[in-house]
Amino acid sequence: MTTNYVITGVWFQENYGGSKHISHVMLHAMNGNTVLTGKKTSKDVVIPLLPTKTIRTLKWNYKNGNWDWGALVTYETRLGVHYLRTVADADASNNLDNLINMNVLPL
Repeated sequence: MTTNYVITGVWFQENYGGSKHISHVMLHAMNGNTVLTGKKTSKDVVIPLLPTKTIRTLKWNYKNGNWDWGALVTYETRLGVHYLRTVADADASNNLDNLINMNVLPL
């Protein structure tokens, strides 16, 4: 399977009820096996890519000091709102919620 893009970090937006959802991701295009420079990208730009492009998470492995492939990214729609999510697997550490929280970066 060819991976077209990877996501390495996420920005969260908090809702009025205190729940949070992903508003933006750090999206990197792939050039073969090379990960290109990432760009902060709205989920509303990422979701239309999903029917024709393969997007995976890429997580930093602190123990080994390298990047590991994560889960496939997809989306779901609830009450007319689209949300990014990962395909369920046995490893919760590669889910979008467990990627680098980019909210700590200055705007």
